[in-house]
Amino acid sequence: MVERQREVVPSLFSRDDLERIEKAIRRVEKRTSGEIRVIIGKRYDAGVASTFEQARLDFNAYRMWDTREKTGVLILVLAEAREFAILADSGIHAKYPQAYWDGLAKELCGYFTTGEFAFGIVRIVEYVGEKLALHFPRALDDVDELPNSVVVKEV
Repeated sequence: MVERQREVVPSLFSRDDLERIEKAIRRVEKRTSGEIRVIIGKRYDAGVASTFEQARLDFNAYRMWDTREKTGVLILVLAEAREFAILADSGIHAKYPQAYWDGLAKELCGYFTTGEFAFGIVRIVEYVGEKLALHFPRALDDVDELPNSVVVKEV
């Protein structure tokens, strides 16, 4: 849960912000078999050269690929660099081309520019959830395959 995590990014996200993001994830996942995860770190891991590379590493480390329909979506925010990446698994890319993800990134950038970090992430989670619900609606036998908690990395 968010309450157990230390506040490593207090300039961008409060505990309440993290809780709002987590609630948004839980809310949208009630309508889809998709799995959304938000990871917030300070900076790249040692030896990592780009936000996209960090997102790919985190996608694997947090097993975002481990869903029945390949419907994991990772939203990575690197607080010190004020950079982010949105990465989706192969099942989702089959339905939504890169232009969709580029549009989400542009919108999130707008929120970040105005300092609306948590609100922006909540809105992107909601948009992703709406799209996932269209092609990957929640089935009767659906289980929550991945944790909904926001990951705050100490790195």
